[in-house]
Amino acid sequence: MRRFTGPLLCLSLATTASCGDDGADEDRAQPTTTAPSTTESQQEQDERELRQLAEDWFEALRDVYVDGADATSTVDKFLIDPYRSESLQRIQQFRASGDEARRDADGLTTTEVQSIDVSGDDAVVTECIIDADVRVDGDTGEINDDIAATLVRTEAVRHDGDWRLAKQTSLTRVEGQARCASE
Repeated sequence: MRRFTGPLLCLSLATTASCGDDGADEDRAQPTTTAPSTTESQQEQDERELRQLAEDWFEALRDVYVDGADATSTVDKFLIDPYRSESLQRIQQFRASGDEARRDADGLTTTEVQSIDVSGDDAVVTECIIDADVRVDGDTGEINDDIAATLVRTEAVRHDGDWRLAKQTSLTRVEGQARCASE
């Protein structure tokens, strides 16, 4: 977390200036210093948490597919039903297929949060996912290293005090590009 030291410096300077005052200028108006607020609004906190959740889920899901991380414990950290059940089913199908996933060598696979809309304990996160990871067919050895950009809409809910992803819908998918189409 980045620390904002500006208010402390301003407060320190204001205190030092008034401490050296001998009272000779009592009739003159003294300048006041108001430090800007460094506390986040609830909206800002929610947006920060949701952005982090989306980014962390993206990386954790890659760990499940590519590195074989435990699917159930990973999914349980980020998702609730129906997205939880759907994701576990897709992971199970992938693993049963015998296919293999590999990280793309060029580091093109990313996610970028486009927007976050929060309404109380519900939110919608729209993100552009660039997928350049490699899929190797377990039966034929055929390699699919095509790139695709998918614009997704993810519904999130506050569950037991923490944000969880509840449903994800693909809005658009563009094959062969590293840029999402607009909605």
